[in-house]
Amino acid sequence: MNWRVSWASSINTVVGKEVLMHVIPWERCVLLHLSLLLLGHSGAMEGPRPAPPPDDALIRKVEERVEMLRKWRILEALDPSEDVATRLLPLLSSADRRERELEHQRERLTEQLRVTLRTDGRNEARLEEILTALTATARQRCSAQEELDHQLSALLSVYQRARLVVALQEFHREVRELIDRVRRPPPGPAGSRITE
Repeated sequence: MNWRVSWASSINTVVGKEVLMHVIPWERCVLLHLSLLLLGHSGAMEGPRPAPPPDDALIRKVEERVEMLRKWRILEALDPSEDVATRLLPLLSSADRRERELEHQRERLTEQLRVTLRTDGRNEARLEEILTALTATARQRCSAQEELDHQLSALLSVYQRARLVVALQEFHREVRELIDRVRRPPPGPAGSRITE
């Protein structure tokens, strides 16, 4: 089974048949899910009353769908052989997991720094300890990126690596734009956030 068939099956399962069949573009699918995530799934289309925050299950589901679309876009941009595709996606998933872990670690350390400054701001030893941990986390992120670059160099051609960089940049820009569209106040009556 080639990667296109297996990924088509995965996309169909995770995102839905209408995305796979191009009845609705991927942007609208992501926009819908981001709308539900950012606005709260139970009150997103009901008008001005505040919606409850989204639950963790909904957040995970949206993240899973966005990640699946990201992988699809990478495969589309690179058009790799089946062998390269089966090695590339786990490599990128592992790198993404590591990046998320390090980002969560940085956020925790920054929060510890904020709390320490607020409660015991003169404790320079504690502040130095947190700052040292933040520096170590930044170094780990750089090291992880260098390792990923090395692995990608061994797996992809220069042309494919360049296409990967551009595809990822475009995908992240498009997702940011979709998030901005969801956050922007609706131009018309309440509930008209998602447009055709």
